[in-house]
Amino acid sequence: MKLRYPIMMIIIFSGALIISCKGKSDNNKQKDNEGDKNPDSVLNEPIKNVQETIKNDSVVSLIKTTSSDDILKHIDEYLVSKVTFQPMGSEGGINNGIITLQNTLPDVSFQKVLLEVSILTDNDQEYRTDYYTFMNIEPGETKMTKMPKSSRGTKVISRVVKLKSEELTKGELLLVGNKIIAQ
Repeated sequence: MKLRYPIMMIIIFSGALIISCKGKSDNNKQKDNEGDKNPDSVLNEPIKNVQETIKNDSVVSLIKTTSSDDILKHIDEYLVSKVTFQPMGSEGGINNGIITLQNTLPDVSFQKVLLEVSILTDNDQEYRTDYYTFMNIEPGETKMTKMPKSSRGTKVISRVVKLKSEELTKGELLLVGNKIIAQ
């Protein structure tokens, strides 16, 4: 958690260094073609490039994803849940359902994760909702559990609703998450 800001600074300064090197290379080409330039304008060009790059959505989103609050708001992007099943006939129903939960965060462990799994009918009405608890998920680890059979349902929605992590929640069990739909 304490490394969050130094890592962001390394990313920003690395980007600035790359851009400033590119800017100097471009400036040298222009200097050969245009003759001597004002030294002040040459020095300010890399700074302008860095400011424009920081405004770029990809760089801003990269910086945002390092904050704990942002990770918790978009936890389903980091704790990826997936439900696979075999449909039972044309009337619907779920057979051999498997729920998979993968921790894609390299430096975060989860002591407890509560996953909400909703079974939907053809017309997207909720038929049933169950909750599954996953314990002690280390970085890069994947855990699986079985779902009970259901006589109805054609889609399954899964999402992380609560979690406990020393790194992200300081050991508290907090509400989090977004919905993921499996068909």
